[in-house]
Amino acid sequence: MGEFNTVVQFTTEMDARGRLVLPKLVRKHLNLKAKDEVILTMGKDPVVQLSSRKHLAAKFRGQYKHLSAKNSMVTELLAERKKEARNE
Repeated sequence: MGEFNTVVQFTTEMDARGRLVLPKLVRKHLNLKAKDEVILTMGKDPVVQLSSRKHLAAKFRGQYKHLSAKNSMVTELLAERKKEARNE
């Protein structure tokens, strides 16, 4: 689902066990399915941000893809050790 052009607010109730039901549009926007994990982020102000764990994981994977295995120091070290072993 695309970005919203404006801020959208929803109202939901917390049950006696502390559970909240996320409105369908929120679940769809975050591509959430049953049993998906979400991350709640709090700061000093009384505002809580809800994020999809899989979305954040994908975001961080993209930020660090330049550190992939092809550029890994471990990969380079293993290659050097294999070369040394062949020369022995």
